[in-house]
Amino acid sequence: MLRRIVGVALAMCACGPQPGVFRLHDGFTNAYAVVGPEGIAVVDALEPDREYWIRDELELLGIALEDVDVLVLTHGHGDHAGSAAALRELTGAPIVIGTGDLDMVRRGQVDELHPTGVLGRSRLRRGLVHRSFPGFEPDVVVDDELDLHPYGVPARMQVMADGHTTGSAVVRLDSGDVICGDLVRSSFVLPRTPAEHLFHDDRDLVHQQLAMLVDDGAGWFWPGHGAPLSAPRIERWLRRF
Repeated sequence: MLRRIVGVALAMCACGPQPGVFRLHDGFTNAYAVVGPEGIAVVDALEPDREYWIRDELELLGIALEDVDVLVLTHGHGDHAGSAAALRELTGAPIVIGTGDLDMVRRGQVDELHPTGVLGRSRLRRGLVHRSFPGFEPDVVVDDELDLHPYGVPARMQVMADGHTTGSAVVRLDSGDVICGDLVRSSFVLPRTPAEHLFHDDRDLVHQQLAMLVDDGAGWFWPGHGAPLSAPRIERWLRRF
C-alpha cells in the first residue's frame, strides 16, 4: 500500500519521474525502468500477457507509455521477452536485443535449456518454464555494444555472448550499476546473497563474465530474478568456483 501511495505521489508530481533504476518485480521475474535526464528505457518485458501490468507499474512511477524511448532485452527467454512485442505496440519504442538471440525471438520459442542444478531440472519436468511466447522482429540487433545515450539514457548495452544464452546482454549504467539479466540471481532464502541461475548455456563462461564486470568497477547488480546484489558479495561468491 505504501508503495502505491508513493507511486501515485510521483505520478502527480509536476517534475515527473525521478532519475534512477526502478525494479518492476512481478513476484518471480524483474523488469526495470531506467530513467535518465532526457529519456527512459524499459529493460526486459517479463512473461507473455504482462504488458498491462508493466504499464500500471510505470504509471505508479509517473511514467506514461509514450514516455518510453527504448525497450532493451537482456536475452530472448520467454520470461524476459514474452511481452516485448505487445509492449512495443503500446509504447512505440524500438526493441533492442543481442544478435545471438535473434532467431529465438523471431520464432517465439526458447532454445534448449541447460539446467545448472536440481531446481532447474525440477522446473523443466514440471513444465514451469515459458517455452513459447509471441515472436517478433527486433528493431535494433547488437553484436557487441550499443550506446543508449542517444535515447536519453545514461548507459550502454553490452553483449555477453554464449554464457546464459547465445545473445545475452547487460545494461551498464554510467553510475557503475549493471542490469545483468540472468547472469546471476539472488537466493530464494537469503535475498542479498548471489546464487546460480537455474539455466546457463555455459556456466563457467558466465562466471568469467561476472568477474570481468566486477573487475571493471561494477557497483550494484540488478538481476532478472531477486533483489539487487553488491559487487563485493558477487566477488566473494565467485571464489567458490
